[in-house]
Amino acid sequence: MNSSEILRDATLTVSYAFENTLLDNDPLGINGTSIGSPYTASGRVGQALPLSANMPTVTLSGTIVHVSSGASGRSWSMPMLGFVNPSHIQAHGCSTSGSTTLIGSTVSAGIWTHIAVTYGAFNGLRLWINGGQFATSSAVYNYSVVDLPVTMTISSYFASSDSCSLSNIMTGQYFGLVDEFQLFSRELSSTDALSFANPLT
Repeated sequence: MNSSEILRDATLTVSYAFENTLLDNDPLGINGTSIGSPYTASGRVGQALPLSANMPTVTLSGTIVHVSSGASGRSWSMPMLGFVNPSHIQAHGCSTSGSTTLIGSTVSAGIWTHIAVTYGAFNGLRLWINGGQFATSSAVYNYSVVDLPVTMTISSYFASSDSCSLSNIMTGQYFGLVDEFQLFSRELSSTDALSFANPLT
């Protein structure tokens, strides 16, 4: 095992390949749960998780990733990734200096698009599209979160009165496919973003 593999394993929080399962491929074993009965579809690598009862219907709107201090998202919550209008991706973050949003490129239905969001105290909030940095915040970014375990929800939005929940990301469910979802406890580098956007198939 080389140093890059050691760093990856030490900082990988969850990894969902969605190969007919919601099991976490990371040593922490934070397995996912679903509402309803998920089924699989062809993915970027192997199988993917379809987020619609009527696939292959795809709607380029709604919230893709949402985090909250509970499963209902009624207290502290924040939409992290979604669409600001049909087909435009937006990343949203909440720091000690206030909310930060980054608007990305348009996304086309029927074409796999790799999206990564990173944040760091010196590099700020950054949005990567297909391995390239598309947008970045100019301010120093200190991530603000409640001092509690959080729930991450894919393809759902929960309303909240917390200031971190205020963004232009469209409410409602995202209908489409998600594959190779990973969450790290460190800021990813440009090399990481490019590598994850071009996985070995």
